[in-house]
This record gives sequence, C-alpha cells and structure tokens, in this order.
Amino acid sequence: MRRTAQRFHSVVANPDAAILDICCGTGDMTMALLKHRAHNAKPILAADFARGMLSRAAQKFSKPGQAIAIPLEADALHLPLRSASLDLVVTCVRL
Repeated sequence: MRRTAQRFHSVVANPDAAILDICCGTGDMTMALLKHRAHNAKPILAADFARGMLSRAAQKFSKPGQAIAIPLEADALHLPLRSASLDLVVTCVRL
C-alpha cells in the first residue's frame, strides 16, 4: 500500500484534491495516502458498504479536532457523489 500511495504522490500532495478510497475496508490504504497529504488538505473520503469494517477504519481516522478522512457507508455502484467530482479513486485488493 505504501508504494501505491507513493505512485499517486503528485495528486495526493495537492491539498485541494478530492480523493476517494473505495471499498476501503479497515482503512489501510486511506492511512497510506494520508502520509502524503498536507496537514491543511481536504479530508480523504473512505467508502465501504460493510459497516463493521468502516467502524474500524473510522477509529484509525479519528484525531482530536481534525478531520483527516471521512468514513462513508455506501455501495460502490451507487455513490452519493457528483459525476467528475473526484481527482483520484483508489482501491486495494489483497490476494
């Protein structure tokens, strides 16, 4: 995941980039992306349909007074987002 996040550094480093980690599971890819994110950047959206996985991810994202990532319970086929509103969409599949 670390190497994948590094590949997208040019997008992730832009504080205004809108980023979605789809099927985020427990948020490991989101956390890897956050290491390349500026402190004043927009939060990364982390979406998953599995509430239990998303709850575990949300615990990783919580920092007092700072929204570093926003957990979003959603079906990947029916996202509550406008078309063309994202700069980067990533997912991580473990084999």
